[in-house]
Amino acid sequence: MIREFAPSADLAPYVDAYWYSDGGEATTVIPDGCADIVLDGIEATVVGTMTRPIHVQSSAGTFGIRFRPGRAALALGAPLTLVTDARVPLRDLTKRFGTIEPEIDSIEAALRSLFAEATPDRRVDAAVGLIARTGGRSSIDSVASEAGVSRQHLARAFAYHVGLTPKMFARVIRFAGRSHSRGSIRSAGPISRRSSAILISRISSPNFASSPATRRFHFSYRDVNDERIFIA
Repeated sequence: MIREFAPSADLAPYVDAYWYSDGGEATTVIPDGCADIVLDGIEATVVGTMTRPIHVQSSAGTFGIRFRPGRAALALGAPLTLVTDARVPLRDLTKRFGTIEPEIDSIEAALRSLFAEATPDRRVDAAVGLIARTGGRSSIDSVASEAGVSRQHLARAFAYHVGLTPKMFARVIRFAGRSHSRGSIRSAGPISRRSSAILISRISSPNFASSPATRRFHFSYRDVNDERIFIA
């Protein structure tokens, strides 16, 4: 079961939610335009923006940071196109994350430091906002107009920051809306920040990036092939 809790107010423009798995049955994760950093106590991985649902079997104690669309690239200092529909060890993608304590205050302090040096692309933000507000039903021409750039320029910037083209992101948002209306879930429910501090303390490793000798995955992914939205 996966449970969520909200970030501090000053990080809310960057972090959609933190989540925690207490094990149990596999969960179907629906694409939502977000990317995650996942810590399982052994290794940290980056799970890129998805274009199709996946079944996830995670072990108890797995913790995740789910970034808002357009924000993970700022934290990582790397284009999200490198991890679209993929999971990559964090240390292979960026060196910006050092050693931090496995406590929510330490994690948020690290995030504040990263985002303090970052400048969001307001054109991408405008495009993401319009697509989200309209449920993915805006034309790409209107999205580019809202962003104040050409379609080609928007596509390049959008891919860097979001990991998808504006057209694919719109499909993801439409698909997510249909899936949630059918009862598919992204999380089993919220938990309090006080409880989250206890849960995070169970993560055994204080490192976001572990050594190759300890490399191990606790996540098991399986595509839901009959719901690929890139052909929708």
